[in-house]
Amino acid sequence: MPDVMKELASIAWSVVLVVLLNASPTLAENNEAPVDFPEAGSVAYHIQFRLLRGDTSGALALGRRSVAEAVPDLATLVAYLNALTTRLSWDDRYTALDDEIMETADRILVGCESRLLRDQDDALAHHFCGSSNVSLSYLHAVRGRYLRAITTTTRAMTSHKRALELEPTLQGAKMNYGLLLYFTDNLPPFVRALGQVLWFIPRGNAVEGLALVKETVLSDHIFGHGARYPYGDILTDQENDYEAGLEQIMFLVERYPSNARFYLRAIWAMEKIGRYDDILTLVDRFRRSANIPINHCDDQGMTPLLALWRVRALTHMGRTRKARAELRLVLRCPDEPTWAADTFDQTRVSLGLTALNS
Repeated sequence: MPDVMKELASIAWSVVLVVLLNASPTLAENNEAPVDFPEAGSVAYHIQFRLLRGDTSGALALGRRSVAEAVPDLATLVAYLNALTTRLSWDDRYTALDDEIMETADRILVGCESRLLRDQDDALAHHFCGSSNVSLSYLHAVRGRYLRAITTTTRAMTSHKRALELEPTLQGAKMNYGLLLYFTDNLPPFVRALGQVLWFIPRGNAVEGLALVKETVLSDHIFGHGARYPYGDILTDQENDYEAGLEQIMFLVERYPSNARFYLRAIWAMEKIGRYDDILTLVDRFRRSANIPINHCDDQGMTPLLALWRVRALTHMGRTRKARAELRLVLRCPDEPTWAADTFDQTRVSLGLTALNS
């Protein structure tokens, strides 16, 4: 059963990535904001703005202040939970925020369930409950609480489905529900078979789910921008269409040039299709945009990862001397996401560097 449940972690992962984008303060063109869009100037609005710009630390700081200094509304709590879960999703072995995630999610559930007691047709309340359960599902899955992960995934799907039945214009709910449908339908066959007899294993529909995500991507609105990240992931990871997936991610790089995650995802796809010159160009472009030196280190290990992928590109191009020199600078950074440790080690060994001479 644990292996089955690990597959479910990818469901919440993909939805979490879109949650950090789906409420940006910038609208495309002059389209009217959807019902589930944060009010301009609100705390939720500014938290999401920081997330979209790649400033997770700033989003967390703003969220903590507003939660501590006042009685926040549900939109603010959801935005703060997004920030907390976004930080966790970068490195799921980072446990410092676990209690805050649980407490914030519980506060949201109390609030949305209270609203539903007054009005069971409150579409936004259903959407907020769904968003809370998405975060809980991810946290439970990465901490090995697999049964709870399945239960909260099922609750999230039920909530988002009901929200859309009541208010089909909820773009955030449409994206989240579409992603949940897609990824639950792409669980291993034996898990889907169990789902026919075990009520707690959610059932998906990849065709319907992908159609909902694509529909959101095609909309000329910021929600469409947000949907491009998981849609690009699906095209590259599930459909093996790297060029099409890269096109979606490069849209985000062009639109939001300060977010290192977008660059990292684009570079990952570029490496898969051998576009090494483009990797060098993209890393240099980010450094110019962020005004950082080659040996820059950040507390989440994003900029060293960008530098590492540049080293890997140089290695593939046969420029090993330069690759070794740049890798020595990268290895001086004290922090890296734990999931990247093997990639760092493999690159170091491939260039003949050891811990002592690096």
